[in-house]
Amino acid sequence: MDAVEFVRKWGDSALRERQASQSHFIDLCALLGVPSPTDDDPSGERYCFERGVEKVGGGDGWADVWRKGCFGWEYKGRHGNLAAALRQLQAYALDLENPPYLVVSDMERIEVHTNWTNTVSKTYTYSLDDLYNPERREDLKSVLEGSDRLKPGIDRRELTAKAAAAFGELSRRLQDRGEPPRHVAHFLNRLVFCMFAEDAALLPPTLFTRTVRATTGFPDRAQAQLGALFETMRTGGFFGPDVIAWFNGGLFDDADTIRLEFGDLDLLAETAAEHDWSEIDPAIFGTLFEQALKATRERPALGAHYTDREKILKIVEPTVVRPLSAEWDALRDDIAGLMAEARSIEQNASGVAAQATALVEAARRGARGLAEVLQGGAVDQKALAKLRADQRKLELAASETRTRARGLLEAFQNRLARFRVLDPACGSGNFLYVALHALRDLELKAVLDAQLLGLPAPPLKVSVEAVAGIEIEPYAAELARVTLWIGNLQWLIRRGYRDSLREPLLSSLDQIDCRDAVLNPDGTEAECVYAG
Repeated sequence: MDAVEFVRKWGDSALRERQASQSHFIDLCALLGVPSPTDDDPSGERYCFERGVEKVGGGDGWADVWRKGCFGWEYKGRHGNLAAALRQLQAYALDLENPPYLVVSDMERIEVHTNWTNTVSKTYTYSLDDLYNPERREDLKSVLEGSDRLKPGIDRRELTAKAAAAFGELSRRLQDRGEPPRHVAHFLNRLVFCMFAEDAALLPPTLFTRTVRATTGFPDRAQAQLGALFETMRTGGFFGPDVIAWFNGGLFDDADTIRLEFGDLDLLAETAAEHDWSEIDPAIFGTLFEQALKATRERPALGAHYTDREKILKIVEPTVVRPLSAEWDALRDDIAGLMAEARSIEQNASGVAAQATALVEAARRGARGLAEVLQGGAVDQKALAKLRADQRKLELAASETRTRARGLLEAFQNRLARFRVLDPACGSGNFLYVALHALRDLELKAVLDAQLLGLPAPPLKVSVEAVAGIEIEPYAAELARVTLWIGNLQWLIRRGYRDSLREPLLSSLDQIDCRDAVLNPDGTEAECVYAG
């Protein structure tokens, strides 16, 4: 079962709670790719429907679904009182062995309440439409499996701040030993990307962390090993027994490294192991940029800082998202009309096919003798031929109508793929990163809307080519590329498009132009030739 089938079924369902709850949960398991109670534990000792419990304060009850060490789940009927359902589930919690998640649902909404000891409970709410989003489905899958993905802890900003502090310290150490700031910055970018790639499963599991830990007492070996890793990421191939993907893209254009001392390697190993770098906010690169510049005061007056997502969206929303969303809304209505027309034509074609079948059956029933029965009876061949021809015409008309609908979706995808966002002073690329995610989200919404209307899901067309930047500071231009590489990979992985990744994993991003946006090197006025 896919998300479209699930939403169609449960968006229209009028079943009452008792009739629907187990069926809803089994369908949800199928959607998320996890076993249901009947698949996983027929005995019901660890995972079951209708878990008998004793309420806190006395009395018996039943939890609609329970999985040991994972969750307790209580259903209510459509538009039911989920607060009352939660109170009921909380009364069962002790007898359910205090699972880390308490979940309540009315089939249209799913509320997940975290229940870890010594943490502040956090609530996550999912609508039916949220199930189109692969990242939201992964959240729910983690609940059914009892993982700590949703466990309250530090958020992405806190993670980024802690990681930036660690790298700021490493940057200062290296510069204090006389390493040029830009050389340090380029090296740190590589290290950060390796940690991201490791936790995002683009490198073999824990490969980077294992490499650093194995060489913490041997600085020379560490430098040689990191250089070998960078070289392998540039070309793809074997790093020891591990197979490394071809990354390319300019970040790993050589095997150049900086010698790290004992304390540096300890700090790097600890930082790599402590954080989930796949969740890092690419804004960290702006922070690292600031750290490098503060050390040398190379660019004190040029706004060397990053702008947070909320401020960027104040520009991206009205200039990019709203106009393009309005275009899609109009096209979606046209597609809905065409799909309705196609279904009507197909119903007519089915009616004509039924008439042809009835004509043959009637002739068969009135046939005289075995030979005439075998020939289908005394069929009016002229009438049958006309019905068959009418059926073919209707089927062709329906196909052409669906093709027109697909054409409208493809035209909108092409419109988004050709759309360009230019930042003429892009700094570390945060504006471009937010704009790229906005364009990709718009395309994904269009594809999901079209699926709901009955069209098959086409491949996505928006890519990092949708954004371009100009930046006079070479290191900032590199930061913008790294921000976009990580931001683009994060989007694809979180939205369930990992299988679409192709080598080289990193494009060249030549559209991030390192130059003055106003003047040419000879002082003449620069001409902008990159337009959307």
